[in-house]
This record gives sequence, C-alpha cells and structure tokens, in this order.
Amino acid sequence: MYCSTCGEEIQHGGAYCPKCGREVQQGNGDAPSAASASPCGRSLLDELCFVRDSLLLILEQYTTQASLVLNYRQEQKRLESRTVGQKSEYGLFVFGIAIVAVVVLKGLLTGKFDEVVLCMAILALFWRGWTTGRRRLLIVGLALLVGIAFVGITNIIHVANDAELPPSAVFVYIGSYAVAVVIALIAAKTAVTRRNAKVDAENKEIRTGNARALAEYSARYDCTVREIDRLRQELLERTASWFPPDYYNVRTVESFIMLVKNHRASDVSEMVNLYETDAHRRNVEAYMHLQSKQMELMLVNQQEIARKLEVSNLINAGNFVLNAMNVANTSAILDRL
Repeated sequence: MYCSTCGEEIQHGGAYCPKCGREVQQGNGDAPSAASASPCGRSLLDELCFVRDSLLLILEQYTTQASLVLNYRQEQKRLESRTVGQKSEYGLFVFGIAIVAVVVLKGLLTGKFDEVVLCMAILALFWRGWTTGRRRLLIVGLALLVGIAFVGITNIIHVANDAELPPSAVFVYIGSYAVAVVIALIAAKTAVTRRNAKVDAENKEIRTGNARALAEYSARYDCTVREIDRLRQELLERTASWFPPDYYNVRTVESFIMLVKNHRASDVSEMVNLYETDAHRRNVEAYMHLQSKQMELMLVNQQEIARKLEVSNLINAGNFVLNAMNVANTSAILDRL
C-alpha cells in the first residue's frame, strides 16, 4: 500500500503515512500514481523546470497587466482640447478683439492715437491671456474694454450736445459707431459659434476614441487575467500534490534546480532540507558579517577616542607645566620685593 499524497510505502494496516503523516484512505492502490507520487531524480528536475517556467510566465503576465494599467492612466490624462470653460474664454477673446478693432479704426479715423495705443495694449493682453490660458488676463482686458466703452459713450454724448455740428453729422457719427459695434458683435458671435461647433465635434471624437481605448485596454486586461488563472490552475494541478506551497518563488525554485542538478538532492524532502540549511547558513554568515562590521566600527571609534584622550592628556600636561612656570615666576617676583 502506498500513500496517495507523497507515494511513500505504508505497511499493511497502517493508519497514517510515516513520511507526511496523512491519514490512509481505504482503497488505496498497490502503487502510487504518476500524478500523486513525488518525483525524484531526473523527473524532479524536469518538474522543477516546469514550475520555474510557469512562474516566469505568470510574472510576465503580471508585468503586462501593470504596463496596461500604466498606459491606460497615461491615456486618461489626454484631456479634451477644448472644455466648456475654454469655449467661453474663446468667446470673450473674440469679442474683445472685435471691439478693439472698432476702437482702433475709430481712433485712426479721428486722429486719437492714444486710444490706438491703449487698444493695442489691450489686444496684447487678450492675446497673452488666450495663448497662456490665464483667464485673469482676459478679465483684466474686459475691464479695460468696459472703460473704453464708457469713454466712447461719453464722446457720443458730447457730440450730440455740440451745437456747432449739424444734426446730419451727429447722426452719421453716432450711427457709424453703433453700426461698427453691431457688426463687431455679430462677427464675434459668428466666430464663436463656428469655433464652438468645431470644438464640440473634436470633443465627440475624443470621447469616442477614449471609449474605444478603454474597451481595448479592458479586453486586453481581462485576457491577461484569464491567462494568469489558466497558468496558475495548470501549475497547481501538476505540482500541488508534491511541491511545498510556501516555496512558489522563482529564486527559490532556481535554488532547488541547482541542488538537484548538482546531485546534492534527489527528492523533495532532501531538496527542501538542503535549501533551508543553506538559507540558514547564509543568514548566519550575513549576521556574522554584520557583527564583524559593527566590531570594526567600534574598534575605529575606540581608536579615535584613545587618540583624543592622548591629545587631551598632552594639553593637560602642557597646562600643568605652564602653571608651574607661572608659580615659579610669581615666587621670584615676590622674593625680589
């Protein structure tokens, strides 16, 4: 009779396996099966290579998962080219440019070049705010435009109250100014509408692309999850009956392979015991090396302390000699007195 777990031969009538301690089930065969018996020798080396390769494949799938997550997060950072707030700022920008153009034209026709210079400064302010995305600059430009509009209204009132001009001239002046402003507003509204329609189309395309990318990344991620589950299930089905569960690690399995390949171990128990012995020896060596380093450091510190004590003793001896000389000089001076 043989143990169904480790393949150890059990004497007739035995209730437990003498090797692994598992309770003997009634109806065990006369010989261990290939799936349940622990491999030995060359078959053990082949099985260990299979374990190592399976673990490497699982790690590769985990690396692919991490890469997919990182790429998807980078893809999410691709924000839409124009948001609703940027549409509004674009409208403010176009409106400001239109009003500035009207005021500049008026200043050139009337010879008020100070208004032209001021409007050019506002134009530069609007352009800077638009290109850098700083809404504060656009708001400042809007405030300056309100000031210019106030000045324009004041000029219109002065022209209307000027009795020297004929009514037709006043009407032409006010009408041309009003028509220019209306045309500028209509042009600004048309430009903003077209621009926002274009931005909406771009945003729709970007959203569609993001949804497609999300679906693609999700499908690839699910594929890696299924592949990891398949590899893990295949590994456990083939090795769970004999491989120790706490040692599913690539470096550990590499050590197992070296032990079996160099004929230091021929079965699982001997392999694990040698690994633990070597690991304990390495830990002890590392601990002794650390202790040696600490002792060397302590020795260096003691030598430094001893050197400082020698210097301190020399200083104290020098002070003692100086004090003795001072006492002798003082005694000589007193004797002379």
